[in-house]
Amino acid sequence: MTRNDKRELKLVSKTLSYLAEGNVPSKRWKQISTVASAIGAFGISFPLFSIAGKDVGTAVLLVVSALSGICLGVGLLFGSSALSWPIMLRCLDKGKLLERLRELEAQNK
Repeated sequence: MTRNDKRELKLVSKTLSYLAEGNVPSKRWKQISTVASAIGAFGISFPLFSIAGKDVGTAVLLVVSALSGICLGVGLLFGSSALSWPIMLRCLDKGKLLERLRELEAQNK
């Protein structure tokens, strides 16, 4: 079994567990999105307010801005995923997922 098949097996089984349990991860993703966006927004505002004071070195402002941008990006990624997950659930075919899971498990044996 190739590495891609192992990834596919993991993805298909996780998706089926979400469908079976009704365990939709969008609530957790919304929380991650909110926290990461808040940290990123605070981190971006710190360098903007510090520019006027010029007490902090340029390297520190650059690092804080870069990390804040990453936090904002992660927040947007999880936020958009949380919004699109309910739509994706309606489009998933449980029968085809089960069939593919059986095929992958048969290859694994």
